[in-house]
Amino acid sequence: MIDYARVWKLLYDWQTLIAGVFALVAAAVGAWAAYRVGNAQMTAAEQRDRLQGRCLAVAIYPELLELEVVHKRAIGMFADKVPKVRRELWPAAETVALIRDVQIDIPPVLFRTLDQLYLVGEAGPTLLQLISVLLQYNKLVETLPQRDLRDVHALALHEQILSGQLSVIGRDIAKAKRLLAHIHDEAM
Repeated sequence: MIDYARVWKLLYDWQTLIAGVFALVAAAVGAWAAYRVGNAQMTAAEQRDRLQGRCLAVAIYPELLELEVVHKRAIGMFADKVPKVRRELWPAAETVALIRDVQIDIPPVLFRTLDQLYLVGEAGPTLLQLISVLLQYNKLVETLPQRDLRDVHALALHEQILSGQLSVIGRDIAKAKRLLAHIHDEAM
């Protein structure tokens, strides 16, 4: 038979140790539960970011295609019209109209999602650079009519600057399309 008096005495004498063991087990179970909940939250946040990145890529990609067309049109106008302006010394009003026609607007979705471009991974910095160069290009296009357009040397300098910016814009569009293509295609 079991002597309950001895068991109670043993439990009474070792109660601190037994409570400590139970506390350690409870702490281990609590830590494990917190770890699992934290991992579940991290996984959910990563999945949400991936889905937002996909949605952003799907929204931006068609705008990049349209921007590419507008960019090629601006390059074509530069190639066709600017040499004529220098050769024929067009009137200032016609030259200003030509310059305004080569302005390239930033696509609206791309501009509105400026603070979320980190979600598209490696394409984010390229898109930010594209926006920056477009802003610089458009600022120069806006201020160009305020300068003396009859000065052939100044016009040639501005033509060089604008064509350099157009080539950077073209490279950025191509790079952004390449980087977004796999995200865009994966979402489709």
